[in-house]
Amino acid sequence: MPRIAQLKSPGQIEQVEREPLKAGPGEAVIQVQHAGICGTDLALFHGDYPVPLPHVCGHEFMGQVTETGEGVDQKWRGKPVTAEINNTSRAYGKKSLCADCKKGVYSHCQTRTVTGIINHSGAFADEVKVAAGTLHEIPSSLDPLIATLTELLAVSRSETKRNRATHFRA
Repeated sequence: MPRIAQLKSPGQIEQVEREPLKAGPGEAVIQVQHAGICGTDLALFHGDYPVPLPHVCGHEFMGQVTETGEGVDQKWRGKPVTAEINNTSRAYGKKSLCADCKKGVYSHCQTRTVTGIINHSGAFADEVKVAAGTLHEIPSSLDPLIATLTELLAVSRSETKRNRATHFRA
């Protein structure tokens, strides 16, 4: 049985077993090999970022795709990957997108969940399930531990762009 480390209450994590995950339409199941801890995880742990409990944290990770759901290219099976954290109607490959995804404003998707943070179990587990449209293959030349930092680097790059844009508007 796969294990999860779930936040039971602020400051209390318990390890439990759960049924193996099954990929639904537009989803992939990833066997987690490495997961990182960031400030958001610590805020969740301390109760400074309240979420419904119990909750499985962890959004910086890498692993190997073990299962894909309906509508997902089978080429992903066995690939080393990381994933973006926003699971949107677009990322699930839904034919009917929400109004914001239709406009290309994916961060405001009306059905969005955020892996390990908002309404979506994270990677402090043996396996995690994500929208297949969030997957990114890890090149064999990249150290798996470094690949775990992909999400952190993506956010940093995004914040740098946003700050630069704000600076130049002044």
